[in-house]
Amino acid sequence: MVGCGAKPDPMVLGQRAAKAIPLQSSPGEVSIYLTGQKIEHSEYKRDAIEGRFVLAEIYDSRWKWAHTDFLVIFRFDEHDHLIAADVREDHKGP
Repeated sequence: MVGCGAKPDPMVLGQRAAKAIPLQSSPGEVSIYLTGQKIEHSEYKRDAIEGRFVLAEIYDSRWKWAHTDFLVIFRFDEHDHLIAADVREDHKGP
């Protein structure tokens, strides 16, 4: 049970986002889902080195010196179909 004022675990939110969007989805469909969930994310990127992706970031807290945010990297193939969604920790601070 979640207590009053408790906030969702960002890792759980990241995993939920990765599971909620079916493989083969378009970048637009990913963006619509993330926007609807109020998850901050990049535009669809095409990079010669990094490939095709949308990067979403779920913040633990912007107010602590040391904290862990979570990145969800949505990767696409050459036909702009979603092929993977990976959740990673992003440690900030000293």
